[in-house]
Amino acid sequence: MIRTAGRLAKVTVLWVYVAGPVPSTRMAPNCMLPPIEPTTWIRATAKDAELIRKLGVRETGMLASASDYHTFHKFKPGGRAQAAQTYLQAVQITLAAGIRPRLHLEDATRAPMDFMRAFVEAVQELAAPYGQALRPKFRVCDTMGLGLPYDDVALPRSIPRIFRALKALGLEPADLEFHPHNDTWLIAANCLAAIREGCAVINGTCLGKGERTGNAPLEGLLLHLIGMGYFPNARPDFTALNELAEIYAQMGEPLPPKYPLYGRDAHRTRAGVHADGLNKFWWMYAPFDVPALLGRPLEVSLTKDSGLAGLIFLINQHLGQELPKDHAALLAIHAWVLNEFDGGRQTSIEWEELAPVVRRHIGSQV
Repeated sequence: MIRTAGRLAKVTVLWVYVAGPVPSTRMAPNCMLPPIEPTTWIRATAKDAELIRKLGVRETGMLASASDYHTFHKFKPGGRAQAAQTYLQAVQITLAAGIRPRLHLEDATRAPMDFMRAFVEAVQELAAPYGQALRPKFRVCDTMGLGLPYDDVALPRSIPRIFRALKALGLEPADLEFHPHNDTWLIAANCLAAIREGCAVINGTCLGKGERTGNAPLEGLLLHLIGMGYFPNARPDFTALNELAEIYAQMGEPLPPKYPLYGRDAHRTRAGVHADGLNKFWWMYAPFDVPALLGRPLEVSLTKDSGLAGLIFLINQHLGQELPKDHAALLAIHAWVLNEFDGGRQTSIEWEELAPVVRRHIGSQV
């Protein structure tokens, strides 16, 4: 476990700080990493702020729910105004204690931009006398996964427009974070949109674990960022996540078979036409050099539609023998496969089951 944790650090440490959009005339990527330090999470209330004054932390997260669903139901009778006043009182206590506030704009993709804009400006005004060391940060939370990665949709659902509006208030990339959820499938696209709009930090997890439908899958985002020109000289070790996937399985939380990149079936084909493509030029049916980058093989499972091509691929993969389609042993093995499915079989055939059949027809080398 300790060894795996050390290898995972090589994957995740790059994700602490992205700093800026894709290389362009707007801003070059910055791969300088800040130190990792402990922090706290509190509600943005005076009572909670008092609790952390003497803990010795340099920064605290502060829950500042922003949508009307929260402000009007948690803060009665004042609603938005009462919520903002409560949050700002806690910010003042935190600043006075020498602790940098990181305001979590909860449910931002359902929140009125006028409220968030006015609140951010009020926090900036409170923090101004304390200098750069206590410069506040703001975490935009897509709590219910309703954000959209497009410019041409209305606020507050447009992730690019939210970050553009915040940057217009003078916030720098390092002042901004994005905390998304995957409830409506767009988490990766929303993260990339946030980064391209100048958000420096994404909150996520390896293999997308998290509440409900999960948090941002760091491995997928890193893969796209590398393709976009980030981290040219400091590539993460993606193979480390194979060990993490095994640990999750041992804990009773295996990845779904079709989970991208690391699921059992992520690089497995059952179609004969795809297997034939793998035999002829495997790059046609692989998004990149999967074995080299992920440490995972390209695989074929046999069904009634896999044809001779599926058998040829498996035998070549496991034995290093590339048999022609008219090879007598290959035809005999294929006849056995077809007989299985003609008899009503519904499940695919894996190499472990096929190997003894191949051994009978090709020899003891299997």
